[in-house]
Amino acid sequence: MTITYWIFAVIIFLSIGSFLNVVIYRYPKILLKQWREEAEDFLCEDSYQQQEQAGSSFNLAFPNSHCTHCQHELSWWHNIPLLSYLFLAGHCYFCKKNISWQYPFIECLTALLASAILYRFGFSYAAIIPILATFLLITMSAIDFKTQLLPDNLTYIFLWLGLLQNTIFHIIPLSSAIYGAIFGYAVLWIIGTGYRLIRKQDGMGYGDYKLLAAIGAWFGPYLVIITLLIASVASLIISVTLLATNKIDSKRPLAFGPYLAIAAYLILWIGPVNLMGLIF
Repeated sequence: MTITYWIFAVIIFLSIGSFLNVVIYRYPKILLKQWREEAEDFLCEDSYQQQEQAGSSFNLAFPNSHCTHCQHELSWWHNIPLLSYLFLAGHCYFCKKNISWQYPFIECLTALLASAILYRFGFSYAAIIPILATFLLITMSAIDFKTQLLPDNLTYIFLWLGLLQNTIFHIIPLSSAIYGAIFGYAVLWIIGTGYRLIRKQDGMGYGDYKLLAAIGAWFGPYLVIITLLIASVASLIISVTLLATNKIDSKRPLAFGPYLAIAAYLILWIGPVNLMGLIF
């Protein structure tokens, strides 16, 4: 394809990366708000306070983009993917405080990883579902890294995309996809239950079980174990690096979801059939 197609694709991916930043920042807050309202509804007969809270809308579309420090609403030119961060030299136009590096990082990462998938599958219908899966993996990784939360809605969408991919394009047999989902959940459930019985505490969240189940739906039961091996190695290397550079607190629980996502993306890019051929 010509360079024009690639430039257009990168611009689209950067823009989608900007939207993913919104999801990463707002979706956990939306979930906390919903859980709080549900708890108040369950515990309190008087729903006046809940209705008052529900009146202040907060979702992916409202309120408009604003500085997280001074809360000043941003102009359209403050939201141009990547370029605005460069033009503003990484500082808010109004209060001059630092803009989180997360915003340009997620935008660039989205453009890079989605472009790699597009290169792998070509400008065809076959690239659509893997690109959507890439967006989900980035979003889930960032949310889990920041909050130790893997939202069910996102992991379920990723699972259904895997089943849809194997239904339409037959990357692996649909029966293998179903067995993979069951096996992926069961493996981490057994590990997590064993850890809890021995250590008397949770060592892994249920979101990780569901994410590995979704990965199993994409790649089948055999690559579930490979996913765990890749994720474990990535977790060890990245965690030790972050701890050595004081980027994370040693007392803070480590999210495993991002490393599962790294493994899933690598297998997605290489191709489960190609990887199986290399291994076996």
